[in-house]
Amino acid sequence: MSALKLTLAQLADCCEGRIVGSHELLIDGVANLGNADERKISLFSDKKYSSELATTGAGAVITSPSLADLVPGNKLIVANPLLALARILQAFHAKLSSLPDAEEISDRAFLAPGVKLGEKVRIGANAVVSRNAVLGDQVSIGPGVVIGDAVHIGAFTRIDANVTIYNDCRLGRRCHVSSGAVIGADGFGFAETSGKQRPEWVAVPQVAGVIIGDDVHIGANTTIDRGSLEDTIISDGVIIDNLVQIAHNVTIGRHTAIAGCAGIAGSTRIGENCKIGGRASILGHIEICDDVVVFADSYVTKSITSPGIYSAALPAMPIKQWHKLVARLRRG
Repeated sequence: MSALKLTLAQLADCCEGRIVGSHELLIDGVANLGNADERKISLFSDKKYSSELATTGAGAVITSPSLADLVPGNKLIVANPLLALARILQAFHAKLSSLPDAEEISDRAFLAPGVKLGEKVRIGANAVVSRNAVLGDQVSIGPGVVIGDAVHIGAFTRIDANVTIYNDCRLGRRCHVSSGAVIGADGFGFAETSGKQRPEWVAVPQVAGVIIGDDVHIGANTTIDRGSLEDTIISDGVIIDNLVQIAHNVTIGRHTAIAGCAGIAGSTRIGENCKIGGRASILGHIEICDDVVVFADSYVTKSITSPGIYSAALPAMPIKQWHKLVARLRRG
């Protein structure tokens, strides 16, 4: 563990918490209740973990006002314990991962002619940065990344190992793209010939790009297709989990969250502050308004015009019960 230590008072400042106990207690990290020692802070936000709380060695515990009376010893009481945990982890991470004073470009990286680099850029081994790409200040490019022609990447953005960003895509400031993501591959656009015994598929050139705003998180192995005639747009503050498919010409509004394995078909528009559950499927050429929650495994086939919570999934059940349910549905 790092030698970095923060007092409980410093941690309270970063998450607007109220301390019960020692303000000067030194904390060197975060751990689960079951694994924590006296120098760690833990989270207790659900009564089902009461048995672990009773035996924890944690020096301090993050909790909510409604659960605070159950927590002995030093505690940090906050309105939203999970958010406080995130702020505290960020406080430790920011201290431990500060960028170097000088740029670090591997001698095994390839930079094509016309590349423009900001200050303190980091580029890992076997990365390729193609012609006329622009990397802003303190951009970090991991090993094996491929950056296409004329790509623009904003300051403080981090691209992890083995990401591919195709030509003419733009990423904003402070973004994070996890390993294996592909941004700007061709959308699935094909026209079918007619009048033949065996019709053929003719590829429709995808000539637009992908525009990604500031503070966007893109998970591992997620794919965001380039637009056909209009750009695919991911707005500021969007967070996207692993293994998500976003097709061509999709627009996603600010601060929307999309969980793993969701699929969004072409030319769909999703509003601001939406939450799309894992493995949800959203049909193409529809619109979803602001402040919509789509539950996991739901299948959205038409536009949603009113904010609210939408679900179309059924939980697993014994097969005989499922057959009876389907029979009832068929009878109308």
